[in-house]
Amino acid sequence: MVKTKFTGVYYRENQSGEKIFYIKGKIKGKSYIEKVGSYSEGVRAAYASQVRSKKHSISRMGDESPLYEKKKLTLDEGAENYFASREGKSDNTNNKSRYSNHLKPVFGRTYMEDITSTDIEKHMSNKRKEVSFKTGRPYSEKSINDWINLLSVIYNHNEVSPNPTKKVIRVKDDDARERYLTEEEIAKLFETIKKHKKLRKKDQATMFVTLALTTGARVSSVLSVTMADIVGDKIRIKDHKNNSTYYVALHPSVKSLIPEGLAPTDYLVGGSATLLHRTSIYKMIQPVLDE
Repeated sequence: MVKTKFTGVYYRENQSGEKIFYIKGKIKGKSYIEKVGSYSEGVRAAYASQVRSKKHSISRMGDESPLYEKKKLTLDEGAENYFASREGKSDNTNNKSRYSNHLKPVFGRTYMEDITSTDIEKHMSNKRKEVSFKTGRPYSEKSINDWINLLSVIYNHNEVSPNPTKKVIRVKDDDARERYLTEEEIAKLFETIKKHKKLRKKDQATMFVTLALTTGARVSSVLSVTMADIVGDKIRIKDHKNNSTYYVALHPSVKSLIPEGLAPTDYLVGGSATLLHRTSIYKMIQPVLDE
């Protein structure tokens, strides 16, 4: 963000070059960043400065401030304030996607004060009936809890009360369903891949499963491994969710599957410079797992 001549007033330019003004400051020891508006909406730095002064006056004097005038926020506006405060954080992109895909379509234009716990529970009940585009399976309770928790922090960030998510029951995810495969199950999985009649790209499926089993990495991390990530007897793994990198041992079974002639930028799963989408892998592997 670019600082203006006014205290605590900044702007950034969007892709079309238009200025978007923000205010920053600290109230009661808590830092904040809030969007005021864009140039096309008539917002200028001087006006943003007035908004900031009003905010701090109300903070000091409460509803006795002559500037006090409670503004109702839509959830879209509250979310924008929250995401602006999280700019540069590793989880911000994922949370923006969660909001856009699962909360915004239903609640985005609704005033935050008007959203009830019943509304949220009804929406989540409907989401449980939907199928994830990425996995082709119903959404997990963990995913649904993540959306509820995101909604909660948006309320807390904007200091809107009551927070309706406090009355929404989070269903505990069934962690017992997650376990390690036995050696017999692993052998059966590879045998099924080898003999499956409808599986056309057996080499891709075999490489993906082998990498996943020997590294324990997430799907996105497995798919993004390139030849350049093979460093001696180790594999460099990119943890995209946490924006970090770590190394694991290069298992001999992975090494034996790498075809000759791959360039440093070629991906191990797919054997080319084209990154496979996780949806492609899900569609490829799911019939094998079902069998």
